[in-house]
Amino acid sequence: MRDYGIFNEERGFGTRATFVLDKEGIIRHIEQGNTAIDPSGAFQACSIFTKKS
Repeated sequence: MRDYGIFNEERGFGTRATFVLDKEGIIRHIEQGNTAIDPSGAFQACSIFTKKS
């Protein structure tokens, strides 16, 4: 969590996040906080990236 910047040091837990990675393992999209609850944002990002390939 610390490596990805989603760890809240004050509270001692990670924030909610969804990461979309490309085939090379590079993070191309991050949904963080309350928007990460709904997977539609990550789905849309995946759709965009698969069209570019």
